Order: sequence, then C-alpha cells, then structure tokens
Amino acid sequence: KGQCLGKAGELDAEESHALIECELAEHDHDFDDKLLDETDSMILKAEASFQEEVGKRQDLQHKRIFTIDPATARDLDDAIHVDQLPGGQQIEVGVHIADV
Repeated sequence: KGQCLGKAGELDAEESHALIECELAEHDHDFDDKLLDETDSMILKAEASFQEEVGKRQDLQHKRIFTIDPATARDLDDAIHVDQLPGGQQIEVGVHIADV
C-alpha cells in the first residue's frame, strides 16, 4: 500500500509525493520539441530577469505568512500574516494576494 519516497523535505521525495497526491505519477506524456524549446526559452528569460524582479519587491521571508485558501483550492494565492506591534497593544494584519 505505502511506499518510501525518500526523506521528507528532500526535493525528489517531495516531488514524487506531489505527483502521487495529484494522481499525476502515472501520466507520462511526450511533448513536441517545439513546445519544449519554447518552455526552455521561457525559463531562461525568467532566470535572467529574476534578480531584477527580486529588487522590485519587498522581502517578507521573515514573516510567518500562511494561506487562507480552502483545502479544495486549485491554487494557493491568498494569504495573511498577523504580527503583534511593539508595545503589545496593537496587531498588524497583512493581506497577501498573488498578482499572477
């Protein structure tokens, strides 16, 4: 029934788990070379502009941000964070909506 996919947190194990969980592990498909070339081009363009894009955004990695999307959501693009402000009398609620 169960199987060992590797150590939790390791990329290969997590990828395998996601494919099994989404019932995609058994759905191999060969894509046209033209489509694969287009995908490679998109990846290279994204990698080339990544640092520029990072510079335009505020780094929130230090915050505990969590999704508010339901378990049935197809994409996790809505999130919030809650921080207690200095003095302890007020809180900040941050609303994060993906723009993609």
